[in-house]
Amino acid sequence: DIFLNDIQSREKKNGRELIKELLLSKEDGRIKLFLIYKVLEARRRNPGVFSKGKYIPLDVEGKGRRHVIAFARNAGGQWAISIAPRFLTRLVDGESFPLGPSVWEDTSLLLPKKNPSIWKDIFSDRIIRGKNSLLIADILTHFPVALLLNRRRD
Repeated sequence: DIFLNDIQSREKKNGRELIKELLLSKEDGRIKLFLIYKVLEARRRNPGVFSKGKYIPLDVEGKGRRHVIAFARNAGGQWAISIAPRFLTRLVDGESFPLGPSVWEDTSLLLPKKNPSIWKDIFSDRIIRGKNSLLIADILTHFPVALLLNRRRD
């Protein structure tokens, strides 16, 4: 409970600095707590897409295509895209995270037709734009996995 409260408090102040620290201290388990907290919060705020969303497998192109698994869920105008790297020993050394353009180069996530063009990464709070495809290097810049939600107009 103390760790979660600390994560929540520090995320509000500077989420990207918190992520940097969590990546540097991955052995203490707080990075996993952060991931679980963020996913459960997204699920609480968007119950329809997670409970009733249609599963849509997504294709990946480019040099790192075999190192990414991704799928979308869609329900009632809400979209969620989950992205995770795989087979990491072939991609980065044991001390590095699969982040940024030096790892992902031209690797792109192909989006289904009639999808939104503005996405928000729940981990980094970054806005990512793209209609037909998204560069994995743009998505996996700060955190080694992503959960993108379509940004709804308020």
